[in-house]
Amino acid sequence: MDSQKPKLGPESVQRRALVTTADGASTEAFEATDWALTIMVSLIWGSSFLWIAIGLDSLTPSSVAFGRLALGAAALGLLPAARRTVPGPELPKLRRAAK
Repeated sequence: MDSQKPKLGPESVQRRALVTTADGASTEAFEATDWALTIMVSLIWGSSFLWIAIGLDSLTPSSVAFGRLALGAAALGLLPAARRTVPGPELPKLRRAAK
């Protein structure tokens, strides 16, 4: 008699995700635009360390710090949406998210 044994192949194993993410704008795989944005942010972020190292070789640390503050202030000045006020009903949500 041939009793039915459970199959023990990879197709019989239920797999669950090791890492889950929050719901976002897309649950699909990265598209070309997503990869381009990721690479752009990586280059900008990574290059800041390179520019700081180069700047410290030729400038004083206080000059580099001042330059970084000036560039940050200029960026915030050019992007007024980054400085908009938060509506009153949204404040409790932000406080909960910050904890």
